[in-house]
Order: sequence, then C-alpha cells, then structure tokens
Amino acid sequence: MRISDAIKKNSESIRQMGRKAIEESKKKGVPAYYVEKGEGKTITQENPDGTRVHIEGEEEGVQNGARMGR
Repeated sequence: MRISDAIKKNSESIRQMGRKAIEESKKKGVPAYYVEKGEGKTITQENPDGTRVHIEGEEEGVQNGARMGR
C-alpha cells in the first residue's frame, strides 16, 4: 500500500488525532500550531482561549511565529 492510499484510508483517524492534540494543548495552557488544508504556507496558532493567529511567510516568519508561544 502506498502512503497516499494509507492517508486516504485513515483520514478521519488522522483528523481526530489533530483535534485531540489541540484539546490537550488547551488543557495544558499552551498554543497549538497547525497548517490548515488549502492554506499554503500559513501556520495557525490556536491559543488556549480559542483565539487563532495566522502566521504567514517564508522561513523567517515561521521561525518568528514559533517563538511567539514560548
């Protein structure tokens, strides 16, 4: 089985894992970071209070955005 076939077959399980990781981050009081489907190079920072910040840009922007959660 190819990786792409395995991803398609298990796509709902993968989505559930992502939602669970976000919930665990909220419980611990830290932001979660993820790339939304179709958003390109935009990283979303979801804060424990539910607010979201979209971090756009090339490598420099991603590195700066990752430091925001520290």
